[in-house]
Amino acid sequence: MNSYLRPLINEFKILEKGIKVWDAILSAQRILHAYILVVGGDQPAREKLMGMMGQNSNSHCCYCLIKGVHNKHTYCPFRTPEDHDQVGVDEPVEPFNFHPQALPLQTDTQH
Repeated sequence: MNSYLRPLINEFKILEKGIKVWDAILSAQRILHAYILVVGGDQPAREKLMGMMGQNSNSHCCYCLIKGVHNKHTYCPFRTPEDHDQVGVDEPVEPFNFHPQALPLQTDTQH
């Protein structure tokens, strides 16, 4: 993915420093700067673009501190699964219960 984005990133670096353009209204040259403000996409595309672990990792949310639970696949429940103590769950799980509107959020330094 990075090999496809590298030429685009290089052009944006040049635009960030500024390029000379002709201003027809002022009849003079001026310096134009361009910056990336927003990148849109669904969560998997955004994670791939940002080089994050993604939704199949243990810590797959880039906003909260909730850890995934692995039982043949990784998923992120808000409360302890009922079968967490049965055979088949790969790792022991401490009991938890998160309210969806009050999740423990990451700080800027943890991000």
